[in-house]
Amino acid sequence: MAEQWRDVEGYEEAYQVSDLGQVRNVQTSKILQPIEMKNGRLYVTLCSDGFQKKVTIHSLVARAFVGPRPQGYEVAHVDTDYTNNRDTNLEYVTGLETKRRLKARNGQSVNVTKRVKTDKGLRYLPVALSANGRIKPDVVLVNGREERHPEGAYYLEWREGSKRVRLSVSKDAADAGARRLRKEAELNALNNGVPVVPENGQNGHRSVAASVAEFLDETKLTKKPKTYAAYNTSLSYFTESCPKLYVEDIERSDLLKFSAFLRDEKELHPRTCWNKFSNVMSFLKAQGIRGLVGKNDWPRFVEEEPEVYEKEELDSLFAKCHVDERLWFEFFLMTGMREQEVMHCSWADINLSRGTVTVRYKPEYGFSPKNYREREIPIPAKLVTRLKSEKENRDKTCGLVFPTAGCRPKLDFLDTLKAVAERAKLNKENFWLHKFRATFATWSLWAGVDLRTVQQWLGHSDMESTMRYLKPSRSQQVREKVNEIFA
Repeated sequence: MAEQWRDVEGYEEAYQVSDLGQVRNVQTSKILQPIEMKNGRLYVTLCSDGFQKKVTIHSLVARAFVGPRPQGYEVAHVDTDYTNNRDTNLEYVTGLETKRRLKARNGQSVNVTKRVKTDKGLRYLPVALSANGRIKPDVVLVNGREERHPEGAYYLEWREGSKRVRLSVSKDAADAGARRLRKEAELNALNNGVPVVPENGQNGHRSVAASVAEFLDETKLTKKPKTYAAYNTSLSYFTESCPKLYVEDIERSDLLKFSAFLRDEKELHPRTCWNKFSNVMSFLKAQGIRGLVGKNDWPRFVEEEPEVYEKEELDSLFAKCHVDERLWFEFFLMTGMREQEVMHCSWADINLSRGTVTVRYKPEYGFSPKNYREREIPIPAKLVTRLKSEKENRDKTCGLVFPTAGCRPKLDFLDTLKAVAERAKLNKENFWLHKFRATFATWSLWAGVDLRTVQQWLGHSDMESTMRYLKPSRSQQVREKVNEIFA
Protein backbone atom coordinates (compact mmCIF):
# COMPACT_ATOMS: atom_id res chain seq x y z
CA MET A 1 0.00 0.00 0.00
CA ALA A 2 1.38 3.39 -1.02
CA GLU A 3 2.36 5.96 1.59
CA GLN A 4 -0.55 8.28 2.40
CA TRP A 5 -0.13 12.03 2.97
CA ARG A 6 -2.50 14.42 4.73
CA ASP A 7 -2.33 18.13 5.54
CA VAL A 8 -0.96 19.19 8.92
CA GLU A 9 -3.71 20.92 10.87
CA GLY A 10 -3.01 24.66 11.00
CA TYR A 11 -0.37 24.40 8.24
CA GLU A 12 -2.61 23.16 5.42
CA GLU A 13 -0.75 24.88 2.57
CA ALA A 14 2.72 24.43 4.01
CA TYR A 15 3.23 20.93 5.46
CA GLN A 16 1.91 17.38 5.17
CA VAL A 17 2.36 14.28 7.35
CA SER A 18 2.32 10.64 6.20
CA ASP A 19 1.02 7.44 7.76
CA LEU A 20 4.65 6.25 7.93
CA GLY A 21 5.61 9.12 10.23
CA GLN A 22 7.28 11.49 7.78
CA VAL A 23 6.68 15.25 7.47
CA ARG A 24 7.31 17.17 4.26
CA ASN A 25 7.26 20.74 2.97
CA VAL A 26 4.38 21.00 0.47
CA GLN A 27 6.09 23.56 -1.78
CA THR A 28 9.45 21.79 -2.06
CA SER A 29 8.41 18.16 -1.29
CA LYS A 30 11.46 18.07 1.02
CA ILE A 31 11.21 15.59 3.92
CA LEU A 32 11.94 17.36 7.22
CA GLN A 33 14.78 15.88 9.25
CA PRO A 34 13.45 14.78 12.69
CA ILE A 35 15.33 15.69 15.88
CA GLU A 36 15.43 13.37 18.90
CA MET A 37 14.37 14.83 22.26
CA LYS A 38 15.91 13.81 25.58
CA ASN A 39 12.98 11.48 26.23
CA GLY A 40 13.57 9.68 22.93
CA ARG A 41 10.62 11.17 21.04
CA LEU A 42 11.08 12.86 17.65
CA TYR A 43 10.05 16.36 16.65
CA VAL A 44 10.25 18.68 13.63
CA THR A 45 10.24 22.46 13.35
CA LEU A 46 7.36 24.01 11.38
CA CYS A 47 7.59 27.59 10.07
CA SER A 48 4.70 29.96 9.36
CA ASP A 49 4.74 33.74 8.88
CA GLY A 50 8.26 33.97 10.27
CA PHE A 51 7.42 32.02 13.44
CA GLN A 52 8.79 28.57 14.26
CA LYS A 53 7.12 25.86 16.30
CA LYS A 54 8.51 22.52 17.46
CA VAL A 55 5.93 19.75 17.09
CA THR A 56 6.29 16.06 17.96
CA ILE A 57 5.83 13.77 14.97
CA HIS A 58 3.65 11.25 16.84
CA SER A 59 1.12 14.00 17.65
CA LEU A 60 0.93 15.07 13.97
CA VAL A 61 0.43 11.48 12.76
CA ALA A 62 -2.18 10.70 15.40
CA ARG A 63 -4.18 13.87 14.68
CA ALA A 64 -4.16 13.17 10.94
CA PHE A 65 -4.73 9.40 10.86
CA VAL A 66 -5.94 8.15 14.26
CA GLY A 67 -8.45 10.94 14.76
CA PRO A 68 -9.18 13.70 17.30
CA ARG A 69 -7.68 13.09 20.74
CA PRO A 70 -10.36 12.47 23.40
CA GLN A 71 -10.19 14.71 26.45
CA GLY A 72 -7.91 13.27 29.13
CA TYR A 73 -6.18 10.90 26.71
CA GLU A 74 -2.58 10.89 25.43
CA VAL A 75 -0.81 9.46 22.39
CA ALA A 76 1.03 6.20 23.14
CA HIS A 77 3.35 4.00 21.06
CA VAL A 78 2.07 0.43 20.90
CA ASP A 79 5.55 -1.13 20.74
CA THR A 80 7.03 1.51 23.13
CA ASP A 81 9.46 2.54 20.36
CA TYR A 82 9.30 6.34 20.28
CA THR A 83 10.97 6.43 16.85
CA ASN A 84 8.26 4.25 15.25
CA ASN A 85 5.63 6.88 14.43
CA ARG A 86 3.58 4.90 11.91
CA ASP A 87 -0.17 5.35 12.31
CA THR A 88 -0.58 1.63 13.12
CA ASN A 89 1.80 2.02 16.08
CA LEU A 90 -0.10 4.89 17.74
CA GLU A 91 -3.13 4.84 20.02
CA TYR A 92 -4.87 7.09 22.52
CA VAL A 93 -4.67 5.98 26.17
CA THR A 94 -5.50 7.59 29.50
CA GLY A 95 -2.86 9.39 31.53
CA LEU A 96 -3.12 6.65 34.16
CA GLU A 97 -2.33 3.99 31.56
CA THR A 98 0.66 6.04 30.35
CA LYS A 99 2.05 6.18 33.89
CA ARG A 100 1.53 2.41 34.29
CA ARG A 101 3.48 1.70 31.10
CA LEU A 102 6.23 4.13 32.08
CA LYS A 103 6.55 2.43 35.46
CA ALA A 104 6.77 -0.96 33.74
CA ARG A 105 9.57 0.32 31.49
CA ASN A 106 11.46 1.88 34.40
CA GLY A 107 11.19 -1.47 36.15
CA GLN A 108 13.74 -2.72 33.61
CA SER A 109 11.47 -5.15 31.80
CA VAL A 110 13.06 -6.58 28.66
CA ASN A 111 10.96 -7.14 25.55
CA VAL A 112 11.63 -9.58 22.71
CA THR A 113 10.91 -8.50 19.14
CA LYS A 114 11.67 -10.00 15.77
CA ARG A 115 12.78 -8.09 12.70
CA VAL A 116 10.58 -9.32 9.85
CA LYS A 117 9.38 -8.27 6.41
CA THR A 118 5.91 -6.69 6.17
CA ASP A 119 4.01 -4.94 3.39
CA LYS A 120 5.37 -1.68 4.82
CA GLY A 121 9.00 -2.83 4.88
CA LEU A 122 11.20 -4.32 7.60
CA ARG A 123 9.79 -3.87 11.11
CA TYR A 124 10.56 -4.91 14.66
CA LEU A 125 7.38 -6.69 15.84
CA PRO A 126 6.54 -8.14 19.26
CA VAL A 127 6.70 -11.90 19.52
CA ALA A 128 3.68 -14.08 20.32
CA LEU A 129 3.71 -15.97 23.62
CA SER A 130 2.19 -19.34 24.43
CA ALA A 131 0.05 -20.03 27.52
CA ASN A 132 3.14 -20.91 29.57
CA GLY A 133 4.83 -17.61 28.67
CA ARG A 134 7.35 -19.03 26.21
CA ILE A 135 7.98 -17.50 22.80
CA LYS A 136 6.11 -19.18 19.95
CA PRO A 137 8.80 -19.98 17.35
CA ASP A 138 8.60 -17.72 14.26
CA VAL A 139 5.26 -16.14 15.31
CA VAL A 140 4.89 -12.36 15.71
CA LEU A 141 2.00 -9.98 16.35
CA VAL A 142 0.94 -7.81 13.42
CA ASN A 143 -1.74 -5.30 14.44
CA GLY A 144 -2.68 -7.65 17.27
CA ARG A 145 -2.96 -10.74 15.04
CA GLU A 146 -0.53 -13.64 15.00
CA GLU A 147 1.44 -14.18 11.78
CA ARG A 148 4.15 -16.70 10.99
CA HIS A 149 7.48 -15.18 9.89
CA PRO A 150 10.40 -17.65 9.76
CA GLU A 151 12.78 -14.95 8.46
CA GLY A 152 14.75 -12.53 10.62
CA ALA A 153 16.45 -12.59 14.02
CA TYR A 154 15.20 -11.97 17.55
CA TYR A 155 16.13 -8.79 19.42
CA LEU A 156 16.09 -7.81 23.08
CA GLU A 157 14.83 -4.30 23.81
CA TRP A 158 15.05 -2.32 27.05
CA ARG A 159 15.48 1.28 28.11
CA GLU A 160 18.43 2.92 29.84
CA GLY A 161 16.99 6.19 31.07
CA SER A 162 15.39 7.85 28.04
CA LYS A 163 17.35 5.68 25.59
CA ARG A 164 16.08 2.55 23.93
CA VAL A 165 18.71 -0.18 23.59
CA ARG A 166 18.20 -2.93 21.04
CA LEU A 167 20.43 -6.02 20.91
CA SER A 168 20.39 -8.80 18.30
CA VAL A 169 20.58 -12.10 20.18
CA SER A 170 19.60 -15.16 18.17
CA LYS A 171 17.47 -16.75 15.46
CA ASP A 172 16.26 -19.38 17.91
CA ALA A 173 13.11 -18.57 19.92
CA ALA A 174 14.09 -20.61 23.00
CA ASP A 175 17.55 -19.04 23.11
CA ALA A 176 16.05 -15.55 22.77
CA GLY A 177 13.66 -16.25 25.67
CA ALA A 178 16.50 -17.47 27.89
CA ARG A 179 18.62 -14.43 27.05
CA ARG A 180 15.69 -12.15 27.89
CA LEU A 181 15.42 -13.64 31.39
CA ARG A 182 19.18 -13.32 31.93
CA LYS A 183 19.21 -9.72 30.73
CA GLU A 184 16.22 -8.79 32.89
CA ALA A 185 17.92 -10.31 35.95
CA GLU A 186 21.14 -8.51 35.12
CA LEU A 187 19.43 -5.11 34.82
CA ASN A 188 17.46 -5.56 38.04
CA ALA A 189 20.62 -6.64 39.86
CA LEU A 190 22.48 -3.56 38.64
CA ASN A 191 19.60 -1.32 39.75
CA ASN A 192 19.90 -2.80 43.25
CA GLY A 193 23.66 -2.38 43.40
CA VAL A 194 24.47 -6.08 43.03
CA PRO A 195 27.63 -6.80 40.97
CA VAL A 196 26.99 -8.93 37.90
CA VAL A 197 29.38 -11.47 36.42
CA PRO A 198 29.06 -11.52 32.61
CA GLU A 199 27.51 -14.69 31.23
CA ASN A 200 29.62 -17.46 29.66
CA GLY A 201 32.72 -16.08 31.37
CA GLN A 202 32.92 -13.16 28.96
CA ASN A 203 34.90 -11.09 31.45
CA GLY A 204 36.26 -7.88 29.97
CA HIS A 205 34.23 -8.21 26.78
CA ARG A 206 32.10 -5.24 25.75
CA SER A 207 28.65 -5.62 24.26
CA VAL A 208 28.11 -3.92 20.91
CA ALA A 209 25.01 -2.11 22.18
CA ALA A 210 26.75 -0.69 25.26
CA SER A 211 29.83 0.36 23.27
CA VAL A 212 27.69 2.11 20.67
CA ALA A 213 25.72 3.95 23.36
CA GLU A 214 28.93 5.07 25.09
CA PHE A 215 30.51 6.18 21.80
CA LEU A 216 27.42 8.20 20.85
CA ASP A 217 27.33 9.83 24.28
CA GLU A 218 30.92 11.01 23.81
CA THR A 219 30.17 12.14 20.25
CA LYS A 220 27.21 14.19 21.43
CA LEU A 221 29.43 15.96 23.96
CA THR A 222 32.34 16.68 21.64
CA LYS A 223 30.94 16.97 18.11
CA LYS A 224 28.35 19.07 16.33
CA PRO A 225 24.71 17.89 16.07
CA LYS A 226 25.03 16.97 12.38
CA THR A 227 28.10 14.83 13.11
CA TYR A 228 26.29 13.11 15.96
CA ALA A 229 23.25 12.45 13.73
CA ALA A 230 25.49 10.91 11.05
CA TYR A 231 27.19 8.56 13.53
CA ASN A 232 23.86 7.69 15.14
CA THR A 233 22.34 6.62 11.80
CA SER A 234 25.44 4.70 10.69
CA LEU A 235 25.75 2.74 13.94
CA SER A 236 22.02 2.06 14.00
CA TYR A 237 22.36 0.44 10.56
CA PHE A 238 25.42 -1.50 11.72
CA THR A 239 23.71 -2.98 14.80
CA GLU A 240 20.78 -3.84 12.54
CA SER A 241 22.99 -5.87 10.21
CA CYS A 242 25.52 -7.33 12.67
CA PRO A 243 24.36 -10.25 14.89
CA LYS A 244 27.44 -10.20 17.17
CA LEU A 245 26.93 -9.60 20.89
CA TYR A 246 30.45 -8.42 21.67
CA VAL A 247 32.72 -5.92 19.99
CA GLU A 248 35.66 -8.31 20.20
CA ASP A 249 33.74 -10.87 18.10
CA ILE A 250 33.30 -8.56 15.09
CA GLU A 251 35.11 -9.93 12.03
CA ARG A 252 35.91 -8.86 8.48
CA SER A 253 32.89 -10.81 7.21
CA ASP A 254 30.57 -8.69 9.42
CA LEU A 255 31.86 -5.51 7.81
CA LEU A 256 31.53 -6.94 4.31
CA LYS A 257 27.93 -7.93 5.12
CA PHE A 258 27.31 -4.42 6.47
CA SER A 259 28.54 -2.92 3.21
CA ALA A 260 26.20 -5.19 1.24
CA PHE A 261 23.37 -4.38 3.69
CA LEU A 262 23.73 -0.64 2.98
CA ARG A 263 23.78 -1.24 -0.76
CA ASP A 264 21.07 -3.90 -1.12
CA GLU A 265 18.64 -3.48 1.79
CA LYS A 266 18.91 0.25 2.49
CA GLU A 267 19.50 1.00 -1.22
CA LEU A 268 21.81 3.91 -0.43
CA HIS A 269 23.86 5.85 -2.96
CA PRO A 270 27.43 4.43 -3.29
CA ARG A 271 28.97 7.59 -1.80
CA THR A 272 26.54 7.42 1.12
CA CYS A 273 27.49 3.75 1.66
CA TRP A 274 31.13 4.81 1.87
CA ASN A 275 30.33 7.54 4.40
CA LYS A 276 28.33 5.19 6.62
CA PHE A 277 31.07 2.54 6.42
CA SER A 278 33.68 5.17 7.33
CA ASN A 279 31.69 6.17 10.42
CA VAL A 280 31.55 2.57 11.61
CA MET A 281 35.30 2.20 11.06
CA SER A 282 35.81 5.30 13.24
CA PHE A 283 33.70 3.66 15.95
CA LEU A 284 35.77 0.45 15.79
CA LYS A 285 38.98 2.46 15.88
CA ALA A 286 37.75 4.16 19.06
CA GLN A 287 37.27 0.65 20.52
CA GLY A 288 40.90 -0.20 19.68
CA ILE A 289 39.94 -2.48 16.78
CA ARG A 290 41.95 -1.96 13.57
CA GLY A 291 43.00 -3.84 10.49
CA LEU A 292 39.84 -5.88 9.94
CA VAL A 293 39.46 -4.76 6.32
CA GLY A 294 41.77 -3.69 3.54
CA LYS A 295 41.26 -0.75 1.21
CA ASN A 296 39.66 -3.02 -1.41
CA ASP A 297 36.98 -4.07 1.11
CA TRP A 298 35.55 -0.57 1.42
CA PRO A 299 32.42 0.36 -0.57
CA ARG A 300 33.31 1.87 -3.94
CA PHE A 301 31.88 4.93 -5.62
CA VAL A 302 32.60 7.01 -8.69
CA GLU A 303 34.04 10.42 -7.81
CA GLU A 304 31.68 12.75 -9.63
CA GLU A 305 32.84 15.98 -11.20
CA PRO A 306 31.69 18.95 -9.08
CA GLU A 307 28.66 20.80 -10.37
CA VAL A 308 28.74 24.59 -10.69
CA TYR A 309 26.19 27.11 -11.89
CA GLU A 310 26.53 28.44 -15.43
CA LYS A 311 26.36 32.22 -15.80
CA GLU A 312 23.29 31.92 -18.03
CA GLU A 313 21.24 29.99 -15.47
CA LEU A 314 22.28 32.38 -12.69
CA ASP A 315 21.15 35.31 -14.85
CA SER A 316 17.77 33.61 -15.31
CA LEU A 317 17.55 32.87 -11.58
CA PHE A 318 18.46 36.38 -10.43
CA ALA A 319 16.05 37.92 -12.96
CA LYS A 320 13.15 36.27 -11.10
CA CYS A 321 14.41 37.06 -7.59
CA HIS A 322 12.81 39.69 -5.42
CA VAL A 323 15.23 42.30 -4.03
CA ASP A 324 15.82 40.43 -0.76
CA GLU A 325 16.16 37.06 -2.52
CA ARG A 326 18.76 38.39 -4.93
CA LEU A 327 20.87 39.71 -2.06
CA TRP A 328 20.67 36.35 -0.24
CA PHE A 329 21.83 34.25 -3.16
CA GLU A 330 24.44 36.74 -4.39
CA PHE A 331 25.86 36.63 -0.86
CA PHE A 332 26.10 32.82 -1.05
CA LEU A 333 27.73 33.06 -4.50
CA MET A 334 30.19 35.88 -3.78
CA THR A 335 31.40 34.65 -0.38
CA GLY A 336 31.40 30.86 -0.80
CA MET A 337 30.09 30.55 2.77
CA ARG A 338 28.25 27.48 4.07
CA GLU A 339 24.53 27.66 4.86
CA GLN A 340 25.03 27.70 8.64
CA GLU A 341 27.67 30.41 8.27
CA VAL A 342 25.30 32.62 6.25
CA MET A 343 22.42 31.96 8.67
CA HIS A 344 24.49 33.19 11.63
CA CYS A 345 26.31 36.04 9.85
CA SER A 346 25.96 39.37 11.71
CA TRP A 347 26.70 42.96 10.76
CA ALA A 348 29.61 42.89 13.22
CA ASP A 349 31.24 40.27 10.95
CA ILE A 350 31.12 42.55 7.87
CA ASN A 351 33.68 45.32 7.39
CA LEU A 352 32.14 47.46 4.64
CA SER A 353 35.11 49.85 4.46
CA ARG A 354 37.61 47.00 3.88
CA GLY A 355 35.15 44.86 1.91
CA THR A 356 35.48 41.68 4.01
CA VAL A 357 33.30 39.26 5.95
CA THR A 358 34.61 37.17 8.85
CA VAL A 359 33.29 33.76 9.85
CA ARG A 360 33.52 33.52 13.65
CA TYR A 361 32.20 31.77 16.73
CA LYS A 362 28.66 32.76 17.88
CA PRO A 363 28.07 31.48 21.43
CA GLU A 364 24.68 33.21 21.62
CA TYR A 365 23.42 30.85 18.87
CA GLY A 366 25.55 27.83 19.77
CA PHE A 367 27.33 28.15 16.40
CA SER A 368 31.01 27.55 15.72
CA PRO A 369 32.77 27.41 12.32
CA LYS A 370 33.60 24.03 10.82
CA ASN A 371 37.06 22.85 11.92
CA TYR A 372 36.72 25.51 14.65
CA ARG A 373 38.69 28.06 12.61
CA GLU A 374 37.76 31.67 12.05
CA ARG A 375 38.54 33.10 8.62
CA GLU A 376 38.21 36.32 6.60
CA ILE A 377 36.80 36.44 3.06
CA PRO A 378 37.05 39.42 0.68
CA ILE A 379 33.78 40.48 -0.93
CA PRO A 380 33.40 42.33 -4.26
CA ALA A 381 32.50 46.03 -4.45
CA LYS A 382 29.05 45.37 -5.97
CA LEU A 383 28.09 43.23 -2.97
CA VAL A 384 29.49 45.84 -0.56
CA THR A 385 27.25 48.48 -2.18
CA ARG A 386 24.15 46.33 -1.81
CA LEU A 387 24.99 45.45 1.80
CA LYS A 388 25.45 49.15 2.65
CA SER A 389 22.01 49.92 1.24
CA GLU A 390 20.51 46.97 3.13
CA LYS A 391 22.11 48.07 6.41
CA GLU A 392 20.82 51.63 6.09
CA ASN A 393 17.23 50.39 5.74
CA ARG A 394 17.47 47.71 8.42
CA ASP A 395 16.15 47.67 11.98
CA LYS A 396 19.21 48.56 14.09
CA THR A 397 18.07 46.41 17.03
CA CYS A 398 18.75 43.14 15.16
CA GLY A 399 22.37 42.23 14.56
CA LEU A 400 21.82 39.41 12.05
CA VAL A 401 22.31 40.18 8.37
CA PHE A 402 19.55 37.81 7.22
CA PRO A 403 17.10 37.43 10.13
CA THR A 404 13.50 36.27 10.39
CA ALA A 405 10.80 38.68 11.55
CA GLY A 406 11.63 37.69 15.11
CA CYS A 407 15.39 38.28 14.66
CA ARG A 408 16.26 34.61 14.54
CA PRO A 409 18.55 32.88 11.99
CA LYS A 410 16.72 32.31 8.69
CA LEU A 411 16.11 28.60 8.06
CA ASP A 412 14.42 28.41 4.64
CA PHE A 413 17.10 29.55 2.19
CA LEU A 414 16.92 26.23 0.30
CA ASP A 415 13.12 26.24 0.09
CA THR A 416 13.21 29.80 -1.28
CA LEU A 417 15.91 28.91 -3.83
CA LYS A 418 13.81 26.02 -5.15
CA ALA A 419 10.75 28.28 -5.36
CA VAL A 420 12.65 30.96 -7.33
CA ALA A 421 14.03 28.29 -9.70
CA GLU A 422 10.45 27.17 -10.42
CA ARG A 423 9.42 30.79 -10.90
CA ALA A 424 12.20 31.14 -13.49
CA LYS A 425 11.01 27.91 -15.19
CA LEU A 426 14.30 26.18 -14.33
CA ASN A 427 14.68 22.62 -13.02
CA LYS A 428 14.62 23.07 -9.25
CA GLU A 429 16.44 19.75 -8.79
CA ASN A 430 19.56 21.42 -10.24
CA PHE A 431 19.57 24.15 -7.59
CA TRP A 432 20.94 23.77 -4.06
CA LEU A 433 22.88 26.05 -1.73
CA HIS A 434 26.21 24.16 -1.65
CA LYS A 435 26.44 24.55 -5.42
CA PHE A 436 27.02 28.29 -4.88
CA ARG A 437 30.10 27.34 -2.81
CA ALA A 438 31.50 25.11 -5.56
CA THR A 439 30.84 27.87 -8.10
CA PHE A 440 32.66 30.42 -5.91
CA ALA A 441 35.70 28.13 -5.61
CA THR A 442 35.79 27.25 -9.32
CA TRP A 443 35.33 30.81 -10.59
CA SER A 444 38.05 32.02 -8.20
CA LEU A 445 40.47 29.44 -9.60
CA TRP A 446 39.56 30.26 -13.19
CA ALA A 447 40.20 33.94 -12.42
CA GLY A 448 43.78 33.12 -11.39
CA VAL A 449 43.49 33.01 -7.58
CA ASP A 450 46.00 30.50 -6.22
CA LEU A 451 44.74 27.28 -4.68
CA ARG A 452 46.10 27.99 -1.19
CA THR A 453 44.16 31.27 -1.02
CA VAL A 454 40.94 29.59 -2.18
CA GLN A 455 41.49 26.95 0.51
CA GLN A 456 41.74 29.69 3.15
CA TRP A 457 38.59 31.45 1.89
CA LEU A 458 36.61 28.19 2.00
CA GLY A 459 37.89 27.28 5.46
CA HIS A 460 39.25 23.85 4.50
CA SER A 461 41.84 22.13 6.69
CA ASP A 462 43.55 20.45 3.72
CA MET A 463 44.12 21.07 0.03
CA GLU A 464 42.39 17.86 -1.01
CA SER A 465 39.05 19.11 0.32
CA THR A 466 39.39 22.27 -1.77
CA MET A 467 40.29 20.32 -4.90
CA ARG A 468 36.97 18.46 -4.73
CA TYR A 469 35.15 21.76 -5.29
CA LEU A 470 37.04 22.72 -8.42
CA LYS A 471 35.57 22.02 -11.86
CA PRO A 472 38.03 21.89 -14.78
CA SER A 473 37.88 25.00 -16.96
CA ARG A 474 36.10 24.72 -20.30
CA SER A 475 36.50 28.35 -21.31
CA GLN A 476 37.10 29.55 -24.86
CA GLN A 477 40.75 30.21 -24.00
CA VAL A 478 41.21 26.57 -22.96
CA ARG A 479 39.48 25.41 -26.15
CA GLU A 480 41.82 27.57 -28.24
CA LYS A 481 44.86 26.05 -26.49
CA VAL A 482 43.57 22.51 -27.24
CA ASN A 483 43.04 23.43 -30.89
CA GLU A 484 46.57 24.89 -31.00
CA ILE A 485 48.07 21.68 -29.57
CA PHE A 486 46.49 19.50 -32.24
CA ALA A 487 46.53 22.01 -35.11
